[in-house]
Amino acid sequence: LAWLMAQEFIELSPPKTAGREEFGETFAEAFLGRAKGLGLSIEDTLATATAFTAESIADAYRRFLFPKGKVDEVILGGGGAYNPTLRDWIQQRLPGISIYTHEDFRIPGHAKEALAFAILGNDTMLGRSGALVSVTGAGRAAMLGKIIPGRRKIGR
Repeated sequence: LAWLMAQEFIELSPPKTAGREEFGETFAEAFLGRAKGLGLSIEDTLATATAFTAESIADAYRRFLFPKGKVDEVILGGGGAYNPTLRDWIQQRLPGISIYTHEDFRIPGHAKEALAFAILGNDTMLGRSGALVSVTGAGRAAMLGKIIPGRRKIGR
């Protein structure tokens, strides 16, 4: 776990995304090689990967969110939200914070991206910024996307 938490990505300031470019096949092979070299069982290897996920999330909250304000609730998304062990370990590392999933708010987890694009599209239609500097790190607030009317007349 110490080796995993020492990854350069962990130290980077937001905004950042933990995608395959950081934690893909090359990373997985290195992790599995280290686990095998330490004689870890498959169960211990999986537990370590889960602990890394929980600890890296909690670490990011401690370093980047808590200094800016109080956090009362967290909404987990993605496949990990359905892993009860991961949820428990995140909860243990973030005591006093309520942990939810999208389903707790009657939003299917698989629909969250479509819902987000609908909100962004609505903001664009209303002339509102969808690129918030405080969230995206963009140089300025800006509308996202373009509205391009079709050529067909309505009613045809």
